Amino acid sequence: MPLAVLTDLVASGVPMDSAAAAVLTLAARAGDADLVEFRRAVERDIALGAPPGTAAAAAAADAAATAALQVNARARGQRPGRP
Repeated sequence: MPLAVLTDLVASGVPMDSAAAAVLTLAARAGDADLVEFRRAVERDIALGAPPGTAAAAAAADAAATAALQVNARARGQRPGRP
């Protein structure tokens, strides 16, 4: 999935280095569904007139923040183990 998202981003005009950095960062902590949503967000912003590199950077920041919130939310529900 990361390679498909990277290919789509580059085909949409996102510079290769920006697209690769964003996809690598997200792939390390996000699932396939998150990567697809990231691609959709970038394509939506480009369609609304944002420059491709800017759209990718903004969507990556949003996706990273969302992934961090999801990780923290999962940790709250866990009970401590016995010593």
